Amino acid sequence: MIAAAQNSHLFFVNPLLFYWAFAGALLLSAVCVVAMRNIIHSALMLCLSFICTAGIFVVLGAEFLAAAEVLIYAGAITILILFAIMLSQKIIGRDIVYQNRQSIIAALVSLAMAGVLIVIFATGDWGYQGEPVTNPVNNARMLGRSLMITYPLAFWVASFILTITIIGSLLLARKD
Repeated sequence: MIAAAQNSHLFFVNPLLFYWAFAGALLLSAVCVVAMRNIIHSALMLCLSFICTAGIFVVLGAEFLAAAEVLIYAGAITILILFAIMLSQKIIGRDIVYQNRQSIIAALVSLAMAGVLIVIFATGDWGYQGEPVTNPVNNARMLGRSLMITYPLAFWVASFILTITIIGSLLLARKD
């Protein structure tokens, strides 16, 4: 939240207002992902939750991560999920009925997890005060350097997996 206070030049009002608005929309869209009966609508709500996450990144001063979130997750991953849903319906040849037979158990587990998280947040010591940054750094440059110099193997493996996924979906679509 300290970064939000330092990036107040990006906003005309208090950045905490934007943070809580994005956080509320993120929670609502995440609940809608699970609660929607139509799987296409769930995928679109997932895209909205990715966009809300990017908004939180902007408020916290991580503009590069926000751009990557929108481009990679809200764009590419959501489209990949939608293609997978549509291709799986086409392969089977009939409409798939998406029903959850374990919704009561899932609701109970979710409520139990929510209770545990509420207890942790209520009893924890959250009085961390970060040091104010006097010399702002370029987030994109630091992240780019760490991806290309410090951790190139993870970057290459992720790009290889995405390439194989695209080739596989093209082969599945081509068989018709």
